[in-house]
Amino acid sequence: MRPLMMLFLVLGLALVPLSAKTKEEKVDFLSLAALLMRDGYYDRAEQALSEVDTNDTKVDMARFYTLHGLLSTKLSRFEESITYFYKAIAQGQEDKTLYIYIAQSHFSLKEYAKAIEALDTAGEIAKTKAGLFGLKAQCYFELEQAQNAIDVLREGMARFDEDSTLYRQTFFYLAHWGLFQEAMPYAQGYIAREKNAKAYIAIASLLKKAKQRALAIGLMEEAKLAYPKDADAMVMLAHLYIDEGKLHAAADLFDQASIYESKYIKEAGELYRRAKALYRALYFNAQILDQKEKLQQRLAILLEFGDYEIAAAMEQSLGRVGLIENEDIRYALAFTLFQTGEYGACESHLAQLTRSDLFRKAIELRKSIQKCQETPWECE
Repeated sequence: MRPLMMLFLVLGLALVPLSAKTKEEKVDFLSLAALLMRDGYYDRAEQALSEVDTNDTKVDMARFYTLHGLLSTKLSRFEESITYFYKAIAQGQEDKTLYIYIAQSHFSLKEYAKAIEALDTAGEIAKTKAGLFGLKAQCYFELEQAQNAIDVLREGMARFDEDSTLYRQTFFYLAHWGLFQEAMPYAQGYIAREKNAKAYIAIASLLKKAKQRALAIGLMEEAKLAYPKDADAMVMLAHLYIDEGKLHAAADLFDQASIYESKYIKEAGELYRRAKALYRALYFNAQILDQKEKLQQRLAILLEFGDYEIAAAMEQSLGRVGLIENEDIRYALAFTLFQTGEYGACESHLAQLTRSDLFRKAIELRKSIQKCQETPWECE
């Protein structure tokens, strides 16, 4: 058959009205909606449900309302979902899983007491997953019923001993209430089940936020022994040492971390500078690849050294990479030029400062220049 003839035939068949078919097929909109929901096409699923003839006595209304409830949950229409689920139950839906969905919807609406009631109604189904114990405990926590929250979590841990999240949740609650010593065994339980450095870091972060640095440091020192090559664990411990003012110890940790993660080279150099380990700082500074970061840090190190002549000689390099446009850098350079007696060059940079705090510093530096010009022997 010629292609053109085939095209006319196809078009002709397409134009035959639906009524001309020998038998009209009836669409099962409930099954279609379920399929569309499974594939994530929620708008189309809602359209399919709207096509259901609810006056048809053959329609499974329990399933109809259940699908509507599930769809409303997916679309974050929680009040609506609760209404549909209870309609499904009234129509004979016996699956107690619906009470889990009802509880989750109440929780999303911050109706915590109703969420607990729904979980209780669900019975044993509400005890088949660790996450459901966590949900119920969170409801009690929000209602400030501390003992009930802990009791639920302990029941969950007894049933799901290998689940780490319940241990973490218990630790969080006890820490929130300031019961840090009581919380630590649960932190250890969480860490033992997670079996990674991230678990240590998560707990230490919470302790750090709660200003429990001693506990956090002890935990991260333990992590460093357990995971000696984990750069993130080293950095977490380093930050805790910084908070304690132990800059050299923190710099050593960033030094070790830079072996595994080169992004920590700059931080290692900066901490050695702050710790006055200036030759070590220069060693790390030499390894920085980004020229702007390298020159900015080198200028700061040279100022710490008091090596003003070398610092002043960086003017051209700083200008080449655009760092002089940074007013902090411009003032630092002006200060080095003052220290080397290049007062005219110093003044030219001071004149370009506009920031109020630096403008005040510039006034003081000009007074020093005037004094040095009037009595130069005092500035030697």
